[in-house]
Amino acid sequence: MRISVLGAGWLGLPFAQLLIEKGHQVQVSKRSEEGVKQLQAQGLNAIQFDADNLLKDEHINLDNAQLSDFFNCDLLLITIPPGFRQGRGQQYPELIRAIVKQAKIDGTRNIIFTSSTAVYPDVDAQLTEDDATNWNEKAELLLAAENAIQQSDSNWLICRLAGLFGPQRNPARFVKHMRAINKNAIANMVHLNEVCSALLFLIEKQVSHQIVNISSKHVVSKLDFYTAALTHCDESINLPEIIDGTQTKTINVNKLKAMGYHFLYDSAIDAL
Repeated sequence: MRISVLGAGWLGLPFAQLLIEKGHQVQVSKRSEEGVKQLQAQGLNAIQFDADNLLKDEHINLDNAQLSDFFNCDLLLITIPPGFRQGRGQQYPELIRAIVKQAKIDGTRNIIFTSSTAVYPDVDAQLTEDDATNWNEKAELLLAAENAIQQSDSNWLICRLAGLFGPQRNPARFVKHMRAINKNAIANMVHLNEVCSALLFLIEKQVSHQIVNISSKHVVSKLDFYTAALTHCDESINLPEIIDGTQTKTINVNKLKAMGYHFLYDSAIDAL
């Protein structure tokens, strides 16, 4: 299969490498020239492309032939984060609409979009794919981006990812920024390897016109998860104050299970 990965970052790059191992023809994109050179040095077919340029009148650093070749694929995987921390979240739905438009022009056949379980409200409940709401601004923007994907003429698949951790993203370091840990709160976390494995499964199963949660198989508390994470950390980090609050949302992955996916890890703790 001819697959283009838009955004060869922390998730996109290892997944592209997995696809290549499985025999797929893969192209990847990177915003910076230096990033492209690094990817090419690793043997990847990489192009320099800043998707933000689709919102402009001209495509900087990418001629039309190269653009068409990238988007004229069997599958386009969109792994571009919304950039909320960088203050770029407001333009995210418009950016995804522009990508979908370009995909339609150049004949993309299938689109997979990595979204987030941040679309689910923070309530004490098991939340399925049907429970997303515009409960805050972040969720509203993410759902608007998802809607753009659903309006595409391609076969689409939306994967809502739980909190990501793995190489260069040690969850123990998250503890530094916590004022307290609710001992009853659920750690809706998923390892990078699990996400890559699940995405590959969904591609091979040719799942389309679906929204699928990707999180860990069994839930664990935040207290247990971060306590375990600290034992795998090479820094001396202490747990913050532990409070006795209410249980928070749990991301339900029964849909993924029902499709026949076999999880790599029994829980997020096992993936540490």
